[in-house]
Amino acid sequence: MAAALKFHLEEQNVAAMIAALEHLGEKKLARTLRWALGKAGDSGYTASKRAIAKELGLKQAVVASQMKKKRRALEFIVDSKGARLPLKYYSPRQTKKGVTVRIYGRRRLERSAFIVRKYDGNVYRRAGRERFPIVKLTGPAIPIEMIRDESVDAFREALQRVFPAELERLVARG
Repeated sequence: MAAALKFHLEEQNVAAMIAALEHLGEKKLARTLRWALGKAGDSGYTASKRAIAKELGLKQAVVASQMKKKRRALEFIVDSKGARLPLKYYSPRQTKKGVTVRIYGRRRLERSAFIVRKYDGNVYRRAGRERFPIVKLTGPAIPIEMIRDESVDAFREALQRVFPAELERLVARG
C-alpha cells in the first residue's frame, strides 16, 4: 500500500508572487521559494502526522515510522508505504473474553485473542481448533488513513498558514 500528499509550486500559480519578488533576483528568488516551501511542507507533515496519530490513537513516533517526506526543487511530498499495523500499537489489554484494543478513540474487543509477550507483545488468534497455527491480528494502515479528509485538511491548512508567512519573513530578511 502506498499513498502520498503532494504540494507543488508551478510558475503560473505564483506568477503574481514572483512579479512582486523580482527585486530579489533569479537565484535568490528560487532559493527563497525553496526555503519557504520546505518550512511549510515540514509544518504540513507534522500536522498530518498529528492528525493521524490522534484519529487512530497511536503515538506519533509509530505514525512517523510509516511516513517519509521528500523535498525537491519546488515540490514537497509526504509519502507513506506499509501494511496494516499490528494491534500491539493500539494499547492492547488482555481480558477473560479476549483482548481489547483502542482504535479510532473507542475500545473494541477482539474475541478469543491473546497477547504473546514472547513474540514482542503482539496480539494473536488461533487459526482453527488446534493449538497451532496462530494468526497475528492487525489494525488500520497508515497509507489509507493518510489520504482521509482529516489528515489532508490538516496538511493543506498548515501549508496555507505557514507558506505566505515564511515567504514574507524571508523576503523581509533580504
